[in-house]
Amino acid sequence: MRGGGRGFWPSAFARVFAEWLSDISKKGRDTMFIDCEDFCGTDCSAELNRTIRDFFELAADMRSRLGEQAYLLDSHLRMILEAVAVIPLTHESRVGLGIGSELNGMIRRVTQGAPEEANPLYEKVKAYIEEHPLPWRESYTQHSMYFAALLGDYAEGAAKEYRQKLAEHIRIQTDFDAVKLRELRRRVCELLGGEEDMQRLEDLFRQGFLSVMPMAGFAQGVSDALLSVITSRDEETSKLIFQLMLDANLAYEE
Repeated sequence: MRGGGRGFWPSAFARVFAEWLSDISKKGRDTMFIDCEDFCGTDCSAELNRTIRDFFELAADMRSRLGEQAYLLDSHLRMILEAVAVIPLTHESRVGLGIGSELNGMIRRVTQGAPEEANPLYEKVKAYIEEHPLPWRESYTQHSMYFAALLGDYAEGAAKEYRQKLAEHIRIQTDFDAVKLRELRRRVCELLGGEEDMQRLEDLFRQGFLSVMPMAGFAQGVSDALLSVITSRDEETSKLIFQLMLDANLAYEE
């Protein structure tokens, strides 16, 4: 696999990891993984408690100043709280994980020579596999390497489609009216003499009720699917799949 041709990993694969590394660097260099608790995240319960308390205190103050027109803010809050309430975050992670199962099935059908599907993604997977013959003997290893290489592109397309479905789910479940929400927001800000309080309320809402955005849950599910593959082992070399991935990248760079 040395020299010459096109690299094994598609641009989307490299882009995903470049964005991840960029995100880590922005958060500083104190993100080290040296203990089990480092994988659990920060205990933010106290901060969450303060955030939600501040949210309701600010909302109460805004209602008081709105007087008889406080119902406008009530309607605004009802709409955004209901929108979040119909999003089960654990479901998003399962959907992301399911993307991995879909791709696994597609790779299996391609490598087994199953009849082609009327699916443009199937054609991309088929073309990629045909253009990239692999040297490893174990079929599981080949399958896993193709999966790791293709997951980035596959997940990008699936994420766009799922985001649209999720937005439609919110609209249907809550009878969401974006025009009405924008008008309520405009009227509240006008009555309060500006957007400063509303922007602060929205920031608190996001921190208190959407600290993990639904599409982040989806992305974590995709990552879980990748992790389950790249931490498995190639029987021939006794190397883990992620080690073979790194070997393949180095081979193309030489």
